[in-house]
Amino acid sequence: MQIEIEKIRDEPIAIEGEISASELDIDTSDAKLIGNLKVNCSLQRIIREILADFEISFSREIMCSRCLNKYIENSQDKFRMAYNTADFADSLNVNDDIRERILLNFPMKLLCKTDCKGICPNCGVDLNSEQCQCK
Repeated sequence: MQIEIEKIRDEPIAIEGEISASELDIDTSDAKLIGNLKVNCSLQRIIREILADFEISFSREIMCSRCLNKYIENSQDKFRMAYNTADFADSLNVNDDIRERILLNFPMKLLCKTDCKGICPNCGVDLNSEQCQCK
């Protein structure tokens, strides 16, 4: 998402946009973004800095670490960034900062629900949906 620096003034401006999942390149074997990531951003210039308040929302398909079932997770995040105008010529590309934010907030263990029972290590039955017959 490219933002022209000359459009950013002392008064905050709002920008809405979308970033395709393929542009961010953060898919793994356990999780992949679905569709486009929606971005709402408020930008304001303060002397030599640009303050940006981001609100992002996206969906991803995730495979549970315990039961191996796939599920869809809808996520939202709000964060603030500050940019020095001397670091940019004509435009500001925020894709790397958004990508980093998503990766830093990604959970270590992906679970379909907090009390997921997983699968039986002996017979492989999903313990969330049926009772295991193993002894």
